[in-house]
Amino acid sequence: MTTTAKYRRFLTALSLVLTGALVVVWVLLWPAAEHADGLLGAIAATPATATISALAFAYAQLFFIVGLLGGAQLVSSRSPVMSNLAATFGIIGGFGHTIFAGGSFVTLAMAADTANRDIHNAILDREIGWVDGIPLLMGMIGTILAILFLGIGLLRAKVGPVWIPIALFVFLPLEFAVGNFVPWAYYASGALYLIALTAIATVVWKSPIEQWMTVADGRAAEVESVPAAR
Repeated sequence: MTTTAKYRRFLTALSLVLTGALVVVWVLLWPAAEHADGLLGAIAATPATATISALAFAYAQLFFIVGLLGGAQLVSSRSPVMSNLAATFGIIGGFGHTIFAGGSFVTLAMAADTANRDIHNAILDREIGWVDGIPLLMGMIGTILAILFLGIGLLRAKVGPVWIPIALFVFLPLEFAVGNFVPWAYYASGALYLIALTAIATVVWKSPIEQWMTVADGRAAEVESVPAAR
C-alpha cells in the first residue's frame, strides 16, 4: 500500500512545482496592454508566445487543484479545519480560473481576425457581465482563500520553515492588489509563487509516507503484515 501513498506524495510535489512554473511562463509571455486594441495588436505581433502563455495558464489550473488538495493533506492531521477550507477553495479557484482561461483562447482567435479588429475591441472593452464575472470571481476569491488557508494551516501545523507561509501571504497582495498599479509586482509575485510552491513541494517530498496513507491503506498494510495461518 505504500506504493499508492508514494504516488500521492510524488504527484502532489510535482503538481506544486508545475503550478508555479506554468504561472511564471504565463506572466512572462502574456502581452502587457492597457486597452483591447493594444492587447490584440500585441498578440497578433507575437502569436506563438501568447499561445504558449494561454496554454500555460490553463494547464496550471489542473496542477493547482491537485497541488492544493495534496497540500491540504499535508496539514490535515494537525490543522483539519484549515486543510478542509484550503482544499474546498482550491477546487473553486481552479475551476473558476479554468473557465476564465477559455477567454484567453477566444482573445487569441480575435487577434488573428484583423479584418474585424474594431468589433473585437468593442467586445473586449465592454464591462464584465454576471455571466463571465462569476467565474472570474470564483477563480480570484477561491485562489486567494485557498492559498491563505493553506498558509495558515502550515503555520498552525508547524509544517516546514516558517518563511513559506509568509511568502504565500506576501504573494497575495502583490498578485491581486499591487500588480494593478505597479507592473513589476506581477513578475515579483510570480517568482515568489514559484519559490514558495517549490519549497512546499520539497516539504511534501520529505514528509513521512504515513502522512499519505488512508485509513484503508493502513488496515490493508496491517493485514498484509500478519503471517498467514498454517
